Amino acid sequence: MSKRFTDTNKWKKEWFRKLPLKAKLFWSYFLDNCDIAGAWDIDFGLASYQIGTKIDKEIVKYFTGKFVFLTDNKIWLEEFVEYQYGTLSENCNPHKAVIKLLSKHTLCKKGEDLRVPMKGSYTLEDKDKEKDKEKDKETLKIISSIIDYLNHNADTKFRPSGSKARDSISARLREGYKFEDFTHVIDVKCRQWKGTDNEQYLRPETLFGNKFDGYLNQKIRKSAAEMLNDAPEIEIQLGELA
Repeated sequence: MSKRFTDTNKWKKEWFRKLPLKAKLFWSYFLDNCDIAGAWDIDFGLASYQIGTKIDKEIVKYFTGKFVFLTDNKIWLEEFVEYQYGTLSENCNPHKAVIKLLSKHTLCKKGEDLRVPMKGSYTLEDKDKEKDKEKDKETLKIISSIIDYLNHNADTKFRPSGSKARDSISARLREGYKFEDFTHVIDVKCRQWKGTDNEQYLRPETLFGNKFDGYLNQKIRKSAAEMLNDAPEIEIQLGELA
């Protein structure tokens, strides 16, 4: 049975004292179940079963700055190696297996400081930043599509990069509105305002401002020609005219 060093002073440390009970249990579980290099294959189902309470990916948020994501399915405790072994030596037989695992996890190369992860490993903060960047890219794509739709229908030349367009659309997106909601508002107001004195208000800050929800709930008005086309056909028999 393998044995590992444990920090008995952790109970006195503020960061550990403030953890909820299940986070303290997970910390002990992780230290007992990670490999000899401090890496753990993520299995929250098994962790929940063995700890006796539900554990999911949200648990890692309690350990910001401590865990490093090696992949989406494996996390590593950066301080584990240094605490358990100090500085690793390739000439020390007990350390060789640890070094081999670190190399397998792409955490070190021969001759490097084996207490520090290689560049390319990323922390929880890095992972959140990547998600934010992807979300920002997606938002910019939606903004560009909305402005293209407005320019096409209103004969305008607004730029997606304009601050008023970006800010007003972003605010509505954060409130949960979808692309189709914006195109509906554009259709409604183009039908109402195009060719009138109000045509000047076919602009992002007006269409997508604080009256957006009201515009969204308006119906598109049909033109006289469309209403005529929608009128039911009436068949008149010659006998009925006599």
